[in-house]
Amino acid sequence: MNKQHQPLIFGKSLKMTNNSFNKTIKTKLDKLAKLGCINMVFTRFPYYNTPRKNSKTLSKTVKEGNCVAFAYYMKECLRINNIKSYIVGAKPPPNFAREGYNEISHSAVVAPYSDGYILFDTSFYFDKAIILNKLNNFSYTNTFKNVYSEMNDEWNFKIINDRINVKINNVEVNAYYELRELKNPESSITYHTNLADKTIFRCEIDKKLSYEFVYKINLNNDSNTLILYSKKQPQVLIYLKTFYKNNKYTSALLKHFLDTLDITKSQKLKAFDDINTFILKYYPLIL
Repeated sequence: MNKQHQPLIFGKSLKMTNNSFNKTIKTKLDKLAKLGCINMVFTRFPYYNTPRKNSKTLSKTVKEGNCVAFAYYMKECLRINNIKSYIVGAKPPPNFAREGYNEISHSAVVAPYSDGYILFDTSFYFDKAIILNKLNNFSYTNTFKNVYSEMNDEWNFKIINDRINVKINNVEVNAYYELRELKNPESSITYHTNLADKTIFRCEIDKKLSYEFVYKINLNNDSNTLILYSKKQPQVLIYLKTFYKNNKYTSALLKHFLDTLDITKSQKLKAFDDINTFILKYYPLIL
């Protein structure tokens, strides 16, 4: 993406005032950012269980997927509000990356306009529009909560050359967003991160951007473990082989285990669907 792109086009409800954002515009953009966070669920299970469905399709049909699906959903939200935007690639901070990831292994959305750019990164659950323009020296600082650790961190974003550079708690973390459109996010990000990441997980959040329910299958070693926890349910770790009887997978054992947990009925049903489908589909890999 470069300055030759046409300026962002605001809808009737979003107007520029003195070349800056008034309170109404910023509130509207922040609301869109939060919708992009809470209306989507971050999960890797669909890429294994329903591999024919790509991130764009997942964002439209079931509102779940990885960072690419979040980006497609955010891009569509902006389009509905007459805001033209682009999916961009990014190098995430180390605590959001895994060994084996490519340098560009994350995606977000950028909307250019006459005086700068607006960044939306909803898969990191940034519930504010990150406005970078000449009036604020193309810099933006805000505190965001990590939904997984529940820790608050101060993030600084600043445009340097053709990138949005990132600092966390005033420390350089060698992370950035590219200011150019990523044409093939599915093949350049989803495919490679799925190959490298041996943890398949789903994280549901509440409207306050706190985790509500998390479960993940760890295939990093021979133990093949399943971990589940929620606000009410302390973390539980169980070996997948527990669900096998006479060396054969038995779905009733998984259902019984989930029924013992202090989670909602809908969470039990979704967890069963994801985990049962995964085990049946990849049965030879987890013996």
